[in-house]
Amino acid sequence: MSLIFTAVLVSGGSAHALAHGAKKESTPQSQDRTLVRTLILDLRPVNCPEAISTMINDSIRARMKRIPYCYPVPDEEIRNKGIDGILGCRDRDCAVKYARQLDCKKVIIGSVIRLARSKKEQLGTEGEYKYIYEVKPYDEFIIKIDLIDVPDGSIDVKFREKAKKNEINARLDLLPVRLRGYFAPIPPPEPPRLTPWIGVSPSCIIPLGKFAKIIGAAGGVTLDVGLRHIVLPNIYAKLSGSYYFAAWKKNNVRSYQSGQLSILGGYAIQ
Repeated sequence: MSLIFTAVLVSGGSAHALAHGAKKESTPQSQDRTLVRTLILDLRPVNCPEAISTMINDSIRARMKRIPYCYPVPDEEIRNKGIDGILGCRDRDCAVKYARQLDCKKVIIGSVIRLARSKKEQLGTEGEYKYIYEVKPYDEFIIKIDLIDVPDGSIDVKFREKAKKNEINARLDLLPVRLRGYFAPIPPPEPPRLTPWIGVSPSCIIPLGKFAKIIGAAGGVTLDVGLRHIVLPNIYAKLSGSYYFAAWKKNNVRSYQSGQLSILGGYAIQ
């Protein structure tokens, strides 16, 4: 029977312990890790007047602020970062690149397209007027918005709406409803808890040197019982016991009992 003990000292453990006793200070909203930082890029206008596209972009930002846990990155922060080229960013790869530079988890891109439409309206319902129609032009706007998950670059949801000019705000009111479920709070990591564990695994011994002349090989079973996260995260200790039987050369198998009991400790890298 052999008794083995391995101890590993981990530097920085005292700093971790002191952190729990430190006074909690108020966190600015821009640094609150429970909020989902979101980069909102202007929609690409296609045959759309600048005044209307600006109104739509401002309305999107205002409505995104209504979504719980959504934190739209302010323009002032973007300017302070000195990021060049973000105003001309329109595609997904470009948006994800800038969102990562701003430490964002979500990014919004899209387009607004104006289509010239026309409809016939009957001038009246009586007499000759019911046979006379007037063609009236009007504008229809197609609003396309993609919410992109920055870590993996995938599209969470595609928002598509058609509206006349006087219907745009009513259609944009649907945006927070559609996107609300994609802004769950990011929970802070919980400290590791003391965790018991047990394991059974096959074991073998391949003898070398003089010991190889006595037996050809040895096999058996190992039982481990231990605790993880002792005092500090990933610090563990375990009690290990093994039972072996031996094979004498190739054709002659002889069983014998050989036990090993060990106490091990150290730091587990995960």
